[in-house]
Amino acid sequence: MKPFSATLPIASFAALTLDSGIALEPPKPLTGTVEYKSGVIGGQERHYIIYVPRNLQPKPPILFAFHGGGGDGPIMREGTGFEFDMLADANGFIVIYPYGIGQSWTTCRKGTVNKATQSRADDVTFVESMIAHEVEVRNADRSRVYLTGHSNGGQLSFKLALEHPEFARKRQHELRAGKSADTGDDDERDRRSGGALPRRSDGWGHPDPR
Repeated sequence: MKPFSATLPIASFAALTLDSGIALEPPKPLTGTVEYKSGVIGGQERHYIIYVPRNLQPKPPILFAFHGGGGDGPIMREGTGFEFDMLADANGFIVIYPYGIGQSWTTCRKGTVNKATQSRADDVTFVESMIAHEVEVRNADRSRVYLTGHSNGGQLSFKLALEHPEFARKRQHELRAGKSADTGDDDERDRRSGGALPRRSDGWGHPDPR
């Protein structure tokens, strides 16, 4: 993966004030901080909201919550009732709510046509850059990155799992917890799970023959 500075300069990020007249009021128990960040990926301006709890772990995990088609970061955060933020407060992890290009994502559905696909938005590099940034500035744990999403955002989660087996392997091992030991060998994990996941995807969950 390219270093963060090569794809999205740290200096280009700035915390901005959200329009409180538009956003819903979060629940009072929340104690963390919310930042709105922007930068440039592949010539396109990208944005995300990050929630950082007050009791952040020394090497915190990251949870990405991707909005559905027609949504954005605030809609995903508010539409889930700020519950990811509350879980972050309770467990000390980072929550990131990214914005898709044109309120959409480039996913592994071959026939999808939206603003993200039409503009060839590089959502994978966008996610990689956010991870690298949090590793650098908050010492986030790259081995504990989790993905969730609604509709089109869920499809992006599938794409990332297909193109980045480290996400899927982590989940596979968690599902096997208590049933088999983790040897620490990726090839052995692949054999136990029925073979390595493809590095790229073509269509809905189908391996790209390239």
